[in-house]
Amino acid sequence: MICCSIQNKNAEQILALLEKVEMAEIRLDLCDLTEEDIDRVFSCDLPLIATCRTAPGGSYSAAEHKIIAAVKAGARFADLEIEAPKSVCKRIGAACAEYGATLIRSYHNFEATPSLDELRAMADKCRHYDGEIVKIVTTARSEADVEAVESLYKFYTPESLVAFAMAPAGGQPAALVTTSPAAAEASATVSSNAQSASPVATEAFDAATFAALSQRSRINCLRCGAPFSYAAMDDGQATAPGQLCYSQMYKEVYGDRQETDFGRIRIPASKSYAQRAILCATLAGGRSTLRGYSPCGDSEAALSLAESLGAKVEKAETADGMQTLTIDGLGVGTSSLRGGRTLKVGESGLLTRLMVPLACEIFDSPVEIEGERTLANRPLDRLPSVMNALGASVEGRPAPSADAVLVPLKVSGPLSRGRLNIDGSLSSQIVSGAIMALPLAERNSTLHVQNPASIPYIFMTMDMMRKFGVKTRTELMGDDGILEDNWDECTSMVVKIKENQRYKAADVDIEGDWSAAAVFMAAAAIFGRVRIDGLDTSSLQADISMLDLLLEAGASISQLDEPTGTICIHKAPLTAVKADLSNCPDLFPVLSVFCAFCQGRSQLRGLHRLVHKESNRAESIMNMLTSLGVKAEIKNDDLFIEGESLERRILSGRLLKGGDFSSGHDHRMVMALRLASLGADAPLNIDDIACVAKSFPEFNDLWEQSR
Repeated sequence: MICCSIQNKNAEQILALLEKVEMAEIRLDLCDLTEEDIDRVFSCDLPLIATCRTAPGGSYSAAEHKIIAAVKAGARFADLEIEAPKSVCKRIGAACAEYGATLIRSYHNFEATPSLDELRAMADKCRHYDGEIVKIVTTARSEADVEAVESLYKFYTPESLVAFAMAPAGGQPAALVTTSPAAAEASATVSSNAQSASPVATEAFDAATFAALSQRSRINCLRCGAPFSYAAMDDGQATAPGQLCYSQMYKEVYGDRQETDFGRIRIPASKSYAQRAILCATLAGGRSTLRGYSPCGDSEAALSLAESLGAKVEKAETADGMQTLTIDGLGVGTSSLRGGRTLKVGESGLLTRLMVPLACEIFDSPVEIEGERTLANRPLDRLPSVMNALGASVEGRPAPSADAVLVPLKVSGPLSRGRLNIDGSLSSQIVSGAIMALPLAERNSTLHVQNPASIPYIFMTMDMMRKFGVKTRTELMGDDGILEDNWDECTSMVVKIKENQRYKAADVDIEGDWSAAAVFMAAAAIFGRVRIDGLDTSSLQADISMLDLLLEAGASISQLDEPTGTICIHKAPLTAVKADLSNCPDLFPVLSVFCAFCQGRSQLRGLHRLVHKESNRAESIMNMLTSLGVKAEIKNDDLFIEGESLERRILSGRLLKGGDFSSGHDHRMVMALRLASLGADAPLNIDDIACVAKSFPEFNDLWEQSR
């Protein structure tokens, strides 16, 4: 990214300038800011660097105070010179750790460029003294000096290094060392500060030549993968010799490409929450009100199912463009529903797996369950053995594996009571269905779930049941990590369910869908900005993990009025992430493209959860990345992705490849390909984009309008 250095401005002037740039360094030593001003400036959503230079031999107390104040206010980076005392570094480093800022340790040489060995030693020193990012800036008096600085990228990961050369102070002419083969045979020698001692020839060049060398060096550090480089706000406002002004450097780096501003977006209702709420309201006696509903294919299938069972459903539009549902439920539990009928679940795998155990418990005789489109070819793995363990049976069309079936299904109950043991390693959805059904039984039950997958979704189910008056008790078994909410360490779950409970009518607000928001969040973090409404940061949805993953990568994120206020996301320098997506597999497609723009090697674990989604997503994702020109490989259960920053891709000619792509009729793959199109060298032609209606009917229109 291009970081604009701002100096000699007051708070109002700085805030106005921040509207015009993508990133900025605030020179606290050169701007007259009170502590209140610092708080206002660094509360901005842009990634900001707080720095306060100190004259040689001067006191660092003022610099320390100002930098720590900026970090507390929200500075994304704090830049501290390597000459600063260890005690100052320790205190600023502690503030960075507490408030989530990245510490930059910087070395500036305004006279010369030391040898490469000396530069490496200085970089190592900066790293040793807590520099998460090392900044090396020297003065070039020869082309060899520039090459020495740039060669540092051969020895350090580029995302942790910002290295470039300045022009000589005052623009004084000097001797330029050339590096052509002919020059290497000449008899002159390199100046004492060059990295090589080979004989070379020299020519006299004017100040403009050295300014051009410095400018090239600043751009080359982005080409090498540095997280940012520096520019002046305007001509004549350079904070160091050889800076380009921001508009010039933007043109050099991005050409005609403009920042993508998605504006303000309201995210639709979570279909996972909506389907659970609709089923609970259908089972309940009395009238329930569900606010914040937005229609999509899967949720509409749940409503149609509710009506086919006998529930009365009414919709009313609200001022925010959402809907309020009123559902007069069936009061299930006082008597069983008559079986011998067919239940239609549309294309929803969730609705299917929830209804299989529920149908076994609430109907007095077998029922059939029918699906359509992609669901017809999605094997329901281990469904027969799990239902057998629950004391019921399910029959369907043969599937490729022995312990699997395809719709249509015939299910017969009732479920067993007492102590039950099931395998939850492949899907949480059938577990959720069992937990929803067993409270209706006439005996207490204890459900032991071995190797539970997607635990957040199970808790989401129990949370919705609680809203409708049905309670359970849960214990998680596993390593000590589960005490810290690290559900990846959970090896089993015990759910204790009291007998003869009844669902009661309730008024419920349906949360926005973190899965649907993920693509807009990723796009903003890479390419621009967005403001998102309708999400709850206290949600139990598994895909809220997207927020943590973006923060880990370095995205700039803020929220107004937690936990349900507007979430603001802004482009920032991004680095590789390492994440286990076993509990949130729906994030895989979008995150795989996102990681292609995170500098470094990302690792995404949990591919086993992708085999029987709307498409074989593991295979589809790998094929997509290969076609896009992204280096990636699968090892066991992990997907490794070699990422490069957007700026590096542009400057090196390695934008993603355009062309013809298949979504596999998978809504998540459409969203991932739409994200990839923002960083491609040619249009991406996607064969089926209408399939997003399954979860987000307005997606394509919103995507185009927001751009």
